Amino acid sequence: MYNVLLTDISIENFKNVESSSIQITKIPVSLGDTSTIKGIYGQNGSGKTTVIQALDIFKNIVLRKPLREDMFFYILAGKKSCTLSFSFYITQDDDKIKYKINYSVSIEKEKSGKCHFSNETLKRSKYIENEGWNNFLPVFKCSFDDPIKVFEPKNKYESLIKANKENIVNLS
Repeated sequence: MYNVLLTDISIENFKNVESSSIQITKIPVSLGDTSTIKGIYGQNGSGKTTVIQALDIFKNIVLRKPLREDMFFYILAGKKSCTLSFSFYITQDDDKIKYKINYSVSIEKEKSGKCHFSNETLKRSKYIENEGWNNFLPVFKCSFDDPIKVFEPKNKYESLIKANKENIVNLS
């Protein structure tokens, strides 16, 4: 069984937020340490709705839904792209296996008024008993604007597509 906690959200050039980070939950000391968010409050224009909309975009990415039709207007005026990052704390098997996960996506404006993903990264860190957390290691990185480095590391791409050969894209 997995337990997943959202710990942090970082937003750049999204709606009215140029750059901001929010720590939602502290990483618990043990499985029984339950820290939950009860609500979001603040002054008008402080970014409450922006956080909810960033989470909605993340949800749609996870569910493999297309970008919003009006995404162009979600990118801060005068900026070419926005970046949304989400950090998670995941435990498995009664807190014996622990991970920190960071997912980041950049969305770029097109001249046509539409938007596309320009970069996507997933990194993880594993907790090792008596040693602590190891450095964040890339699980994958996609650079959609760079045809040479569409998917890194290449061996991860190959392991993902080996079961379905019709999904192969030449990465050389």
